[in-house]
Amino acid sequence: MMSENIDKDSDLSVKAEEYIEVISTEDERIKIIGEELANDTGRAIFGKISQGIASTNDLAKALNISLPLVNWHINRLLSVGLIKVEKVEMSSKNKQMKYYGPVKTALVIVPPENATESNVSKSKKE
Repeated sequence: MMSENIDKDSDLSVKAEEYIEVISTEDERIKIIGEELANDTGRAIFGKISQGIASTNDLAKALNISLPLVNWHINRLLSVGLIKVEKVEMSSKNKQMKYYGPVKTALVIVPPENATESNVSKSKKE
């Protein structure tokens, strides 16, 4: 019985790392993350991508916003690691079409004094 609990705890730990990212307030990305989540359009795009993979065209149509605006927010979300390219397909016009998905499901932001090297991302450059 005891070993079952240990296995469950280690499974939860592995799953937590898969879905949760702990970020220090000193992380270089925190400003852009805050700006994107505070912006209605950035938040809407991130929300749609969190529901399932989507292309920039899908997002522009679903949210009724311009493609350049979607691309601008996508580039910012990519730069801070909130989303990733899930797949690339060729469009009917023979152009590459990228589909985006979320990297993590949850972010935990902690002050620097609570940060440890093993559990906190200091910078995307590492």
